[in-house]
Amino acid sequence: MPVTPITNTARIVVSQSLAEEQIVNVLHVRSMGGDFVPGEETADIVANFFATGQDGVNAGLPLSVHTETWRLDSVSIQWIGTAPFDDATIYNYGISGTESANEELPPQTALVVSLRTGGAGRRGRGRIFLGGLHEGSSEDSPASVSRPAANLLLSVETAFTTMLNRLTTVGNPLVVASQVNGTSREVTQFVLDNKWATQRRRARDIPVTARTVVNL
Repeated sequence: MPVTPITNTARIVVSQSLAEEQIVNVLHVRSMGGDFVPGEETADIVANFFATGQDGVNAGLPLSVHTETWRLDSVSIQWIGTAPFDDATIYNYGISGTESANEELPPQTALVVSLRTGGAGRRGRGRIFLGGLHEGSSEDSPASVSRPAANLLLSVETAFTTMLNRLTTVGNPLVVASQVNGTSREVTQFVLDNKWATQRRRARDIPVTARTVVNL
């Protein structure tokens, strides 16, 4: 995959909340030049992955996978790579999960989507933490000793693939950016393991018994 200067890259911050806890995911997209400047359409595509239907396309995660205390607050886009940074443009959503009889997962429990670019080392990889899920997303309760349900993994695989394809279509493919070497690489593969992690670290003591690898 081509390596592009980080000056052609925008940072996308997805701000969520879970009761009193903040959940933040940072993604990066590359502009293919011309009119392909990331803006509201790009923000809607990303928001649609976390909560389907935000731009009239029902191709993301259903609100029913989230606990009712989860909320998608905003998506912001900011050009990076040059100083001073431009101000971020913020798109507000304020969408909440649906009411459920299922209990919330333990604090900071999340499903990890690992991003790969073909680049060597950690600078060529990234990850996204999906939090705000409930125990209905787990094979059995308690979730601390169980695994993500197969239907959740399939939903994430489908929704994430759709988001990546739509971002590429609008000229803003997802990349992993490294501010250390000032470059970004396009994501060529993502991986889902059938185990829970936390927003701070992976659950290293739990073995992976199934892995989904999606090549793009």
